[in-house]
Amino acid sequence: MASSVSNISPLERQALQDLYDSTDGPNWIYYYGWDFSNPYANPCDEHWYGVTCSADYHIISLGLFYKTGTIPSTIGQLSSLQSLYLNSNQLTGTIPSTIGQLSSLQYLYLYSNQLTGTIPSTIGQLSSLYYLYLAYNQLTGTIPSTIGQLSSLQGLVLNNNQLTGRLPSSLCQISVIYYFYFNGNLFECYPAFLRS
Repeated sequence: MASSVSNISPLERQALQDLYDSTDGPNWIYYYGWDFSNPYANPCDEHWYGVTCSADYHIISLGLFYKTGTIPSTIGQLSSLQSLYLNSNQLTGTIPSTIGQLSSLQYLYLYSNQLTGTIPSTIGQLSSLYYLYLAYNQLTGTIPSTIGQLSSLQGLVLNNNQLTGRLPSSLCQISVIYYFYFNGNLFECYPAFLRS
C-alpha cells in the first residue's frame, strides 16, 4: 500500500487536504473516501468522491457540490487538472490567483456560489480552457483583458455578478465562442461582435 502513496504527488495530496479543510470536510454530507488520518490513503486507488485520476496517478478532474467555505490557494498545485467543478456550492472569498497555474485546465465551473472580489488576471494563462462559467456570484471590478488570451475558449458565462466597466476588446480576438452570457452586470459598452 505504501508504494501507491509514492505515485501521487505530495503537492496534489496537500491541495486536496487544504480544500477539504477549507470547506469543513468533517461535516460533509457526501465524503466517500476522503480520509487524511491514514497517511497511506490514496485518492486514486480508493476512488474518493469527486476525484478522478489518470493512469499515472495524477488528479485530472475534481467535482464537489453542496459545500461551504473557501477555495485554497494550493488549488494551483493540481497541475494535471483538466476539469474543476466547484459550482452549486456556498463558497465565499475570492478566486485565488494560483488558478492560473492549472495549465491543463479545460473546464472551470465556479458558478452559483458567493465568491467575491475580482476575476484574477491569471485566468488568461489557462491556454487550454474551453469553458469558463463564473455566473451567479458576487464578483466585482472589470473583466481582465487577459481573457482575450484564451484562444481555445468556447463558452464564457459571467452573468449575474456585479461586474462593471467595459468589456475588454481582447474578447474580439477569440475566434469561436458559442456561449456568451453577460447580463446582470453594469457594462458601459460591448465589442461590436457582441452587439450584432
